[in-house]
Amino acid sequence: MERSNNFKLSAQNRLCLIFDVFFKYYWYIDMMRLTPGAFTKLSILRRHVHEKQDLIRKKQFKAVKSLVHHAFNNSPYYRDKFNSIRFNPCDMNDWSDFSKIPILTKKDIQQNLDKILSRNTVEARLIKDATGGSTGEPLIFYHDRVTKEWFEACDILVKEWWGIKPWEKKAFLWGADRDIPEMAAKERLKLKLQRSVFLNSFDMDDVKMRNYAKFYEKWKPGYMQGYASSLYLFAQYLKKNNISVSKAKAVRSSAETLYQHQRDLIQKLLGHDVYNFYGSREIPNIAAECPAHQGLHIFSPIRYAEILGSDGEMLNPGEEGKIVVTDLVNYSMPFIRYEIGDIGIMAHNECACGRSFPLLKEVTGRESDFIQTKDGKYIHGEFFTHLFYGAERVMKFQVHQKDLRSLLIHIVKDGPIEPIIMDNILKKIKTKMGKDINVIIKFVDTIPATRTGKHRFTISEIKPTF
Repeated sequence: MERSNNFKLSAQNRLCLIFDVFFKYYWYIDMMRLTPGAFTKLSILRRHVHEKQDLIRKKQFKAVKSLVHHAFNNSPYYRDKFNSIRFNPCDMNDWSDFSKIPILTKKDIQQNLDKILSRNTVEARLIKDATGGSTGEPLIFYHDRVTKEWFEACDILVKEWWGIKPWEKKAFLWGADRDIPEMAAKERLKLKLQRSVFLNSFDMDDVKMRNYAKFYEKWKPGYMQGYASSLYLFAQYLKKNNISVSKAKAVRSSAETLYQHQRDLIQKLLGHDVYNFYGSREIPNIAAECPAHQGLHIFSPIRYAEILGSDGEMLNPGEEGKIVVTDLVNYSMPFIRYEIGDIGIMAHNECACGRSFPLLKEVTGRESDFIQTKDGKYIHGEFFTHLFYGAERVMKFQVHQKDLRSLLIHIVKDGPIEPIIMDNILKKIKTKMGKDINVIIKFVDTIPATRTGKHRFTISEIKPTF
């Protein structure tokens, strides 16, 4: 009997190994097809991560200088901007010279998109993207295939830190405009081959979360990723209903500030370790935690981050200020000294893990409220940013909920908005929240920031029942 059980266990192990090899090769072939340069870039990241910080800074400055020269020669926006302040890239000799370059704001991008684009970029290689804006300021922007390869390389590197193979089972508690059954057969097949499952965080209620828990236990993902507030809401549901699920090896929290009380509960119920990850749609992969949890390592070969005060001066480590990021690899649409809309603190120390990438101690200024419906659903704030993806003329928005019957949306615009755009937004809100919801749209000149200077794009005055 014991021999039979051992044989059965051995057969299961062999089958698991075969599946692992199959999905590994599928992942590798898919990477070589879509982002073949990612593996070379991964080698660069691995090599640089243990270099001394003074050498990292020298290489960063060299990369910054190259980017600034390129922008001056190829981007009409930067050429005009530099000329207006009499800034010559050839005279840029140190970081103090670089700090003379004006901050790039979301409004600058909204008003000068075509001028920011590099003239020597092959249009066929551009990847158009959009964001509703984590600060409620929608943007249209561009990446290219090179930046996509760096994105994939960073993702692989971070998973290595966390002990995750890229082809392992993955679960995403993420914003999905459609649930899996509504996807085309080809889309569902691709997710299966990628061993990825998306649990829709835009539509969470007791019934959905009970189904998520059952599926999570059946799927047993090695890796989970989600919005901080969605992961926390799901963990609260599990705790309240005394439900246990198999823990993932690593849980990645993204898109929002991860508070300690959230981390503690998520780790207790969903994963053996929880990692904070920082980036944005326009500049992905800025920084990530390692297992030492002493801050977020900035990916120095591709990102340069500054913490600035209200007067634009560079702040010392330990001081809280606005985060400004330079994307060192997107030459098609340069983001130079881009004010990303978040507040953060740079760390004093180097990390005990031995990785030399500098540390962002924490990001303190991201927050997204859930909007609730009268039938008990929790709609993540990111749902509303998705509504404004690509909505031209919308400069800023804010969704405010005071009760379950109505929703107030303030919009700042810089010109006429096509009626079909607003009709589609209203239709999607009513589909999600119920046809009886009273959506009030008000066009305003300004939307006040909070006392900390941050713009909240969703505000709910209704407390969750958890």
